[in-house]
Amino acid sequence: MVNIWGNNFERRNITCKFDNQTVAGTYISKQHIICTSPKVPEPGTVKLTVKYSKDRFQSDVLHYTYFADPEVQQLEPTCGPVEGYTQFVVTGKNFIEQGFGQAKCVFNETIFMNATVINPTTMVCDSPALDSVNPEMWYNVSVTLDGGAFVSNATGIFRYYHEPTLSDVTPWLGPLEGGTVSVVSGAGFN
Repeated sequence: MVNIWGNNFERRNITCKFDNQTVAGTYISKQHIICTSPKVPEPGTVKLTVKYSKDRFQSDVLHYTYFADPEVQQLEPTCGPVEGYTQFVVTGKNFIEQGFGQAKCVFNETIFMNATVINPTTMVCDSPALDSVNPEMWYNVSVTLDGGAFVSNATGIFRYYHEPTLSDVTPWLGPLEGGTVSVVSGAGFN
């Protein structure tokens, strides 16, 4: 359902034209109509015009973008600390920028984090903090390109770990040539 706002729409004979395909429109008000986008064979941007009186398409030309379902194929890195905000790269396909704030990574279908679309196969996201009641120490990861109206299947997993704490390094210095073996003491190492 495509909402179109403008001026002077009339109740009769509202028609939307997506490139060469024509569909009937629904009058909502003099400033608002709705048309259902027709099916197309491949993703891309088409010209959208509206016939809202008499027998010709009289509107300005708008653009409507069709997109294929995005897919997550890989995350890198695949883990980060429980505090969150680990930036990671999502590799997949059919990623397309649809406007500011529309692309998001979705964690367990409930947590939406802003994402940046780099190209049709690459997005960058930040991990959320791990919910303290989540005993699993991981979230399923999916993506949305339209702010959440359509969310891809969750095919990635982002895992969490507790940050280790450091208490000592001995020795704490060495020569420029390197080769000094140091012992790091602390807790929480895995």
